[in-house]
Amino acid sequence: MTKSRKIVLLVLAMITATFILYLLSGGNNGLNFSSRNQEPISARTYPLAQLQQDFKQFQDTIENKHPMLYTNEDELSKLFEKQYALLNSDMNELDFYRVLSPIMAKLNCGHSNIIISEEYEDYLREKGRLLPFKVKVIDDRIFVIQDLSAVGLSAGTEIKSINSNPAQSIISIFLANLTSDGANQTRKYEVVNMQFNDLYHNLIDSSESFVVTYVDPQGFDLKEATLPGLAVSKIRGHNLELSSLGAYLDWNLLKKDISKEIHPNYALLNAKSFLVDSKDFKQVTDEFFQEVADKQIPNIIIDLRGNWGGPPKSSVLLYSYLIQQSEKYFTKDAPFYYYQYKKAIEPAENKYDGNVYILTDGICFSTTGHLASLLKSHNLGTFIGEETGGSFLCSGNARSSTLRNTRLRLYCSVDTYQVEAAGLTAGRGVMPDYEVKPSLDDYLTGNDPVKQFALDLIDQK
Repeated sequence: MTKSRKIVLLVLAMITATFILYLLSGGNNGLNFSSRNQEPISARTYPLAQLQQDFKQFQDTIENKHPMLYTNEDELSKLFEKQYALLNSDMNELDFYRVLSPIMAKLNCGHSNIIISEEYEDYLREKGRLLPFKVKVIDDRIFVIQDLSAVGLSAGTEIKSINSNPAQSIISIFLANLTSDGANQTRKYEVVNMQFNDLYHNLIDSSESFVVTYVDPQGFDLKEATLPGLAVSKIRGHNLELSSLGAYLDWNLLKKDISKEIHPNYALLNAKSFLVDSKDFKQVTDEFFQEVADKQIPNIIIDLRGNWGGPPKSSVLLYSYLIQQSEKYFTKDAPFYYYQYKKAIEPAENKYDGNVYILTDGICFSTTGHLASLLKSHNLGTFIGEETGGSFLCSGNARSSTLRNTRLRLYCSVDTYQVEAAGLTAGRGVMPDYEVKPSLDDYLTGNDPVKQFALDLIDQK
């Protein structure tokens, strides 16, 4: 064997050995964490250097890409420093997540979020144990709506503390870590009510057993019970997926959630999603307004509650049925890919000029917030319900990235969207003309006070 051939073989052997060592180390900085990576994700901790690296990636992405419409950049900078100082080598994924999530909340951008890794999401789905009851937060108090434990907590029971965490403290932590546009709070409360159990696990306490103090609906005495955690599948269905909005959503439902009701004195359009296929949305909407015109129905209710938004095409279509003259949708500064919606929108052939009632809640976000702000600005309906989660100005088109070591998923807005609405407050949602909130009794009985309020107004005409 020639000397040069021996050298080539030696070099190849060294490269192969180095590559094998790299694979054994998990591909991270040449350090051997193979045994650590075999640990369950819930117990796995990360070296300080890796956490610092992920924090830097997180910070660089936000500082270089986010529009910061509603962000105080000086306060954000101080918060980066404060949270960075909390890093230590004993942190697991949730520990690190709890360091980053207050920073995301400080951006005041509902399209930007940090969410748990896919591996941790899978772990929760397969092995996680969460609080064994469903609750609603009403006036900053926590009430049981459905008990899933063996203890038999009555519906309407008020939870006072969980594992020594007072109810008020739990709610405050949630609000300080959830994202929303500007100073809006209604979206945050909606998310809390949707996924209280997951939020408690991710942000406060990942225990699998819970000491709960509570007060029965009929009593005044403080009681205590120890409840074992419940499998995630018993709390939320497998059809729910963790979205970039930081909420578990049923995508299949959102892609078909539009329906209509026709009554002698009113018609109801349930526009619960703008993610519905645009052809399907158009068919239902066209049929709705055609029937309303044919039957000369004097009142319509448009229910936007629960509508997280979606592409603007269907929103523009619905808007065209409610305007009486040409109106613009997006401002000229909107991203170039929405150029067709910067032009004037013409009224639909069957445009409606009767009484319009619009039902809203804190989930009305993104495109739904845009539509609501346009309708409000042009006085095209009476708003009933709660402040919307979005309005005329937001940042969005969130770009996704994965933090290198912990694999937390980051969604960072990069574009700004504004519609041609006037007279509204930046950083707040669209305010209802009549604020109507479900009570505890409404939740327990399934009553819909918002819709009923609209029907009562119609009856008074």
